[in-house]
Amino acid sequence: MLMPPPQPPRKPSKAGTVVLAIALVVVALVAGAFAYAYTQKSEESEGNAAELERLIDVHDDLKTENGELVSDLAALQLTADDFEACQTAFDAYNSYEFEGELNTDAESFEELFTDEYVEYQEQSAELYQEVIVRCSP
Repeated sequence: MLMPPPQPPRKPSKAGTVVLAIALVVVALVAGAFAYAYTQKSEESEGNAAELERLIDVHDDLKTENGELVSDLAALQLTADDFEACQTAFDAYNSYEFEGELNTDAESFEELFTDEYVEYQEQSAELYQEVIVRCSP
């Protein structure tokens, strides 16, 4: 026996076609909305990446500048220390005075320049040399 041929598929109704068309339009609109949102986020992401790159460059520049400033500060501290040492040596030299008495009635240099005065002159010369050493660049 022969079998009858299968029946052809049913023709969709108009209501089914309309529902299918509306569903396709809705899917297309949702896909379009997602594509638009993705494009916006992509542009925003590129902008954020550029801003991040700029901030990294600024950070590197600031680190370099900070290193230079620290170096300059160290040099200034050394200069301040040198100045303080110079000032201390100069103050010591400037405040050193002969506390003995000179014999104004002396008839010779030996009587005028006593051992005490010679010692004062030697100490004064040493202090002056210290000023030259501390205050020379």
